[in-house]
Amino acid sequence: MMSKFEHSPGEIATGACASLLESPAAKRAATLNAQTRVLETYEQHRQKTMELVSLAADEFGSLTEQTVSILGAGNCMDLDLQQLATLFHNVSLLDIDCDAVESGVNASEGLRTSRVQIVAPVDLATPLATTTAASLLEAGSIAQLCQQLASPLATLPVVPADVVVSTCVLSQILSALSHLVTENHPQFLPLIQALRRGHLVRMLQLLKPGGRGILISDLVSSETTPALASIDDAGLPNLLTQALATGNFFSGLHPGVMLQDLGAAPGVASSVDSPVMTAPWRWQMGPRTYAVYAITFRKK
Repeated sequence: MMSKFEHSPGEIATGACASLLESPAAKRAATLNAQTRVLETYEQHRQKTMELVSLAADEFGSLTEQTVSILGAGNCMDLDLQQLATLFHNVSLLDIDCDAVESGVNASEGLRTSRVQIVAPVDLATPLATTTAASLLEAGSIAQLCQQLASPLATLPVVPADVVVSTCVLSQILSALSHLVTENHPQFLPLIQALRRGHLVRMLQLLKPGGRGILISDLVSSETTPALASIDDAGLPNLLTQALATGNFFSGLHPGVMLQDLGAAPGVASSVDSPVMTAPWRWQMGPRTYAVYAITFRKK
């Protein structure tokens, strides 16, 4: 499988690979990717994503071999792979779902595949994907998991890149957590905090010094904020301010808290320069509309 593309050496360990592929998190990701693969409502979201990536690439215009890593590439439907392969000498696509990434790459006709590296399966929140609810019943297990989730990766799946883009994958990671521990659990908040900070720590790990990080995240959907389906871009910031004030947003993804982590969290803030939040945008995906924001930053 995927013989056309190069794998990261760290992903060839067959035992770990098989365990990850059989994990509930991987199976849920595969189901979601299969459901969204047929949707053709990514255009505005893809455009906004690629605008941010293009601006980041321009910062490294003097380099002859710019590199980018995409975290949570999935079906690649929110990416323009041909444009990425033009902007960057090497494009690494990281995801837990091998088949989804290969499908996305194969669907991009005329792609310079020599510049594309599929890195899958990989658990960007390791060891979350292979953690079971039963294992968290043991004494001290949740405290240990918090420590692991907030820690740097023991082994990098790819070499550090000039640009690292997290493409709405953090909400999926947090969703995987909710299948292990309910929101009513007394340690749910510490686990969310550990996951969020760990994601930032690992983004920084995967960046070269001076590199540009782009964290893109969905925040709330029209399922709980129906006005998202009809509001114009000018009214979106006020609508989201109201949603945040009433606690109507996906757990762990408040942009203000994300900025606080980038500016003050241990293991994060000392390596981050100039975090900036972009204007939000809407992403209509099937029957739902999502509000999306991005935070960009530079690694010192």
